[in-house]
Amino acid sequence: MNIIIIVTTQRIEIETLHKKIHKLQFCDLYLAAENWVSNFASLFSGTLPSHHGVWNENQSLGMHTVSFPKILAGEGYNSLFFGNDQYHLIAHKMGFQKVSNKSPFSNGDKSSHFPASDQSNFIFWRHENDDLPLNNLILNNNIIEHSLVCILSLSAKKYNKNAENHGLDHRSPFLNEIRVPIWIVNGPKHKQKAKTLLSIVDIFPIVLDFLKIKRPYPIIGKRHRNSTMYEHTDGSKTVLIMNGQDEFKITVFHNQEHGEIYNIIKDPEELHNLWDEPSFKSQKADFLLQFLWAQLDKEVMPMPRIAGA
Repeated sequence: MNIIIIVTTQRIEIETLHKKIHKLQFCDLYLAAENWVSNFASLFSGTLPSHHGVWNENQSLGMHTVSFPKILAGEGYNSLFFGNDQYHLIAHKMGFQKVSNKSPFSNGDKSSHFPASDQSNFIFWRHENDDLPLNNLILNNNIIEHSLVCILSLSAKKYNKNAENHGLDHRSPFLNEIRVPIWIVNGPKHKQKAKTLLSIVDIFPIVLDFLKIKRPYPIIGKRHRNSTMYEHTDGSKTVLIMNGQDEFKITVFHNQEHGEIYNIIKDPEELHNLWDEPSFKSQKADFLLQFLWAQLDKEVMPMPRIAGA
């Protein structure tokens, strides 16, 4: 089976894909950091930037970081990266065997850069060419046959007024920089119920589980979670927590006593900060404990005192 991950800046014509593709799922995907290079490293390492150490394209991976391309290479997969030059350095560091700034398609009708169909391939494509309609390329080239395909659309961040056309539930306009839509074809079922979130660090381990490949210990991604962390370059951290039918966005600032807590279901414009609300004091303490758990949850080093227990 091929594994294909496409990140596009184009709008996705959902209606067309739904008519032609039967095994199509939609989810909200929460990012891990402010820039795409950090998220790229999180996607293919299953860890947050504070662990993998990539905050920009010039930084190296942390010494304990494992990568999706290298794990799949050990299982006989070819790994190919297609995208602009900005991401080539990190793609090489991640272990992609072929890195190219060309489109995997020579034109709209046939693909000359995709490897033979009788091979097992892992393909990542950073699609930014508005002259190549993504829907047509996917459907015309039949690349989804016998493939697990993940499509992330970044255009909902840029075109907020058209977010409903992506099927994206914009409960808070301020989540545009944190949450993007993802469509999964031929993959494991992921039903986003009331208490389930999906982080970009979860894609790597979910695919490994689907392929029945053992997870390496450093990754922190999981199948189901009720909180997800987003790390800022200034040291502050934002955690999204599901609490019943409500979703809360909590931000703690580095070395500061003040913070932010918003109920982004009831207060989507984030006008009412609950941090210092007297009636919210008890729930704030509970949320800060969950925030601490989320911080501990990203711990990837096996601890000697319990490793053999």
